[in-house]
Amino acid sequence: MKKIGVFLVLTACFLIRATEIWLGGGVITQAELSQKMPKVAGFDEANFPGLPERRVYAMVTIDVPAVRKISIFDYVIEMFGRDYCCVALREGSGKWRTTDETLSGGKKYSLLFILNGGMIGMRDQENVTLKQTGSKTKTVVPLQNRRTSSF
Repeated sequence: MKKIGVFLVLTACFLIRATEIWLGGGVITQAELSQKMPKVAGFDEANFPGLPERRVYAMVTIDVPAVRKISIFDYVIEMFGRDYCCVALREGSGKWRTTDETLSGGKKYSLLFILNGGMIGMRDQENVTLKQTGSKTKTVVPLQNRRTSSF
């Protein structure tokens, strides 16, 4: 009986770990990749020099604790020695927007990144490294590929 109990606890821990990734600024609850860019209010390519020619879009949703804040400047995705900045965010399932505001925690926010589609996006799951700006913290994040479906 004890063995079954231990097995159930370990299985529960594995399942929780598989769906949520903990990091210093909150918990990643969703991470996806799409070939389709969502509509972003205030987006101007001129504000983001160095965007790749062939693009794929990554969304990382973070449940930010109430004691924390978040902005588009807090995280970058590192791939093959290059950093890709966050270009927009949205609260919950609201509208995407580019803003330099720092937003209060206690909510879920999704961050949007534009990645090089020539290097990523062929597999059903792609791993990227999420880095906190100003920190040495790096977290490997598996992105589920939605292909042509939008976020």
